Amino acid sequence: MTGKTSASQDKSSAGTLPLYVECLTKKLGVSEEIANFVGSLGTAVGMSGCAGIWPPLLAIYTIHSMGGNILVTQAIIIIILRPIISFGTAGVPGGGIMLATAMFVVLGLSVGLISIFAGIDSFADMTRTTTNVTSSMVASTLVSQSEKRASAK
Repeated sequence: MTGKTSASQDKSSAGTLPLYVECLTKKLGVSEEIANFVGSLGTAVGMSGCAGIWPPLLAIYTIHSMGGNILVTQAIIIIILRPIISFGTAGVPGGGIMLATAMFVVLGLSVGLISIFAGIDSFADMTRTTTNVTSSMVASTLVSQSEKRASAK
């Protein structure tokens, strides 16, 4: 690998998987099996940036910008939906905006307001990808350390 990425890889958790595995195995000493397993799982299940941060952020911002306050029921829905929508989230560019649209529908917010955020989504998508990849890399490193300790006993 050359270490260069295309524009679509910069904004795609799934697209960064080969670089992610290379970094973990060559620079941090994580076994390739653990890096591949946790990385693949992280690009399909643990999308903390796309599902955990972005949709609630947009929903809360939209509610406040419309002059409203978040109702207790809306807060509960946001809290319950965060982990649910992170399962099965595709690690593709623009995935976060699709999840935000679904959250807007559930919260009863106007889906048309999503278009306001579409202009900055490309920039935010790169930071969400960074969050997703970083959390998966930390998980891989912790699993690797745990497995080495368990095998030494």
